[in-house]
Formats: sequence, structure tokens, C-alpha cells
Amino acid sequence: MSGKCTQVCPTGTFLNNNNCLSCSSYCISCSSGSVCSKCLNSSFIIVNGQCVSECPDQTYLKNGQCLSCYQTCLTCSGSSANCSSCLSPYYLYLSSCISSCPNGTYEDSSFTCQNCSSNCKLCSSATKCDQCITDFYLINGTCRSNCPNGYYIDTATNRCIECLYPCLSCTARNKCSSCASPSLLSNSMCINSNCTGGYYDFSLNACQNCSVNNCGYCTNSSCSYCKNGYYSVYSSSLITYCQTNCPDGTYKDNATYNCSSCFTNCKTCQNDTWCNTCLPNYFLLSVERSTVNECVDNCPQGYYANSSTCKPCLSNCISCPNSQNCITCKPEYFLLTIVNSSKCVQNCPTAYFTPSDLTGNGQCGSCSSNCLSCLDLATCL
Repeated sequence: MSGKCTQVCPTGTFLNNNNCLSCSSYCISCSSGSVCSKCLNSSFIIVNGQCVSECPDQTYLKNGQCLSCYQTCLTCSGSSANCSSCLSPYYLYLSSCISSCPNGTYEDSSFTCQNCSSNCKLCSSATKCDQCITDFYLINGTCRSNCPNGYYIDTATNRCIECLYPCLSCTARNKCSSCASPSLLSNSMCINSNCTGGYYDFSLNACQNCSVNNCGYCTNSSCSYCKNGYYSVYSSSLITYCQTNCPDGTYKDNATYNCSSCFTNCKTCQNDTWCNTCLPNYFLLSVERSTVNECVDNCPQGYYANSSTCKPCLSNCISCPNSQNCITCKPEYFLLTIVNSSKCVQNCPTAYFTPSDLTGNGQCGSCSSNCLSCLDLATCL
């Protein structure tokens, strides 16, 4: 206060060296400028001794207090597990933060699991389906109940595969039922005016060899598809090789007989969503019940790096150095360390006391000597 003497400091001030000094903003009762005990009205909350209008990230409002959200939540409301956004690298799904989105959803740019399009089982965006549900077939990123003209159903992958030119219609890769002119249909294959292993050059009125070895059908210098048992290797949308084995970074696609690209950062793979080995400096991550086996630059929470593979931590463990020890636990679990082993438990055993921290960072404390049960280190029960 300025220029006046009073026996009691007024509301919004505190006594300091015989002076009434102002509390912090929106505070009407305080013991110091950094410790508020009552805010202006109920629209403010005390956080770290200050009055704020809303709880900070990773906390939520309950009974006038800002309580901790679940460990992977960035923001939450109502309860610690009711997440509204997630910390990286987790994704929001049905108010929970998970390491990868489940089937029927995809990861968007806001780290939220969004629903795939109708009849889609796996997708990478709202408009690009990668795998359809049963009895639907994938074509150009969408799912259809039947395939259009010029395509056939590949039952192994549930995809509509385009007939190989010059087939106009087909029942399988090399089983044509009609051909584009001037090709002729012979034994379910389209041939160029009876040229075998080459093409007919009408300007020369002669058969010419294909420029790509083991090409099954070509026009002029371009190979359209490879012979049976060979896989197409593309460069700039053109087949440059027909090989029995595919190079690193690709896999044998038995639906199209192409060497198709692996998932990002894969060295070898089973298909476009399942890596077998990774490029240098990447780790192979297999998530239980997931249809994706991917290569990551860092193992996510709940996993640890073992050579070139991400291995799962013990049950209820958020972070760990190996398969036998935990560092931090899931909320409402406590770290129990006995000799050289650390694990996460829901209840601390006899001769240990339960900490008040429920966020997953609490540890079971050892009772003092000769105490079978205790409330804390100093209180034996």
C-alpha cells in the first residue's frame, strides 16, 4: 500500500517487512508473491502457487485441482485416462493414446486414428485403402464388390489386377479371353502375329527380338510383362529387367509378378507392410496383433533396442533397458526392485510400502529393518 498505515493488509496483498505487497495476478489471498491460497473467483485454479484460467498440458481439472493425465496423454479431461490429445509418438484412439492405430483406422497428421473408408480393413489415408474386408476387392485405393472390365480378381490378395496388355479381358495374369488388335488369341495368350518371344515390326514386315531378356510380351522396344516364373523390375515406369529374384528393397508380388517396393526403410520384406530386415541404423518393430512389421529409427515406449530389433518390455512397463528390468510403469502400477530385478506391480508386497505417486513414476519403498508392513519409511504398522 502507498502512504497509509493499517493493522491488517487488505485483500489481494500480503505482509512483508511491515509493508503490504500485492499478490500475484487474480489472487486475493496469499502468503507471498509466489504462493497464492485463494483466487479471485471459481474460474481460476491454483497451479504452482499461481492463479490460472486453465490447467496446463498433461493435467486436467478435478475438484478445483489440476491432476496428472495418463503418462502418454498431452491433454485430458474428466479423468487421467480420458485423453483428448497425445504426446509423440502416440496416437489418439477412442480417448486413449496408443503406439499404433488398429485395423480399420489410419494415423493422420494430428496424431489421431481416423476411420478408413467403407469396406476397408487397412488404409494409409481416408482416400487410400491398402487392404479390403472379406468379399471386397482393392482397386486404385478403394474397395469394390466386383472388378471392372480389363481386370481380374486375385483371390490371394483380394485385389483387382489389371489384365496385361494386349489382353482386353482375362481370368488371370497370363490367361487372356480377348486381345487388342492386331494381337491374336492363342491358348489363352495374346501373341503378335505369331511372333514367339518378340514382336512383329510392321514397317519391316518381320519379327524382332524384345530388348529385355526373358520378356514374355513386348511392343517395339518396351516389355509389357515377363515370362512365367520371372518378375518385372521397373525403372521410370518401364520394365528394365525380368528376374527370378527381386533386389533388396523389393519383394516378389505374386499377384502382379512385379518386384514391388517394400515398406519404408526395409531392406528385405514379405510384402508392402511386413519388413523382415531393416536398413542400417533402423530397428525392426513388431507390435502384437498388428498387421504391420515396420522399421523405425527409435524404439517406442514399451520397447527396448536389442541389436537391430525392438523387443517388448515386461508387462505394464512403459520404459525398460532389457527384458528383465523396468524403469517406469503404467499409471497405478509401482516399480518394485529386488536385488538386480525391477518389475511393475499393482500392489507392493509385504515389507514394502505403496507410494502416493500414481502416475507410474512411484516406487515400492522398503520398510525399515524388522518391520513386516509400514505406511512409509518411518511408520511401521
